[in-house]
Amino acid sequence: MVESYRMRGPVDVDALRAALADTVRRHPALRTTFRARRGVPYAQIGPDARVPVEVRTVADVAEAQVAVERLAAVPFALAEVP
Repeated sequence: MVESYRMRGPVDVDALRAALADTVRRHPALRTTFRARRGVPYAQIGPDARVPVEVRTVADVAEAQVAVERLAAVPFALAEVP
């Protein structure tokens, strides 16, 4: 998932990361991967996972939109946690 937020003023990035980690810990669906065994798909809930948080400073909304679109276009495997 790719999300972007406009924030003004100082941001405590460590607190943001901790809050996201807590959210992932409380919601198993956010750490669920999908695999197949003998051609039969199944869901697997993984252990608490560290979710990468990338912080960028951009000049304007247009630059932010381009960055979000690029990140959203990156493929990912449903069998792997981020």
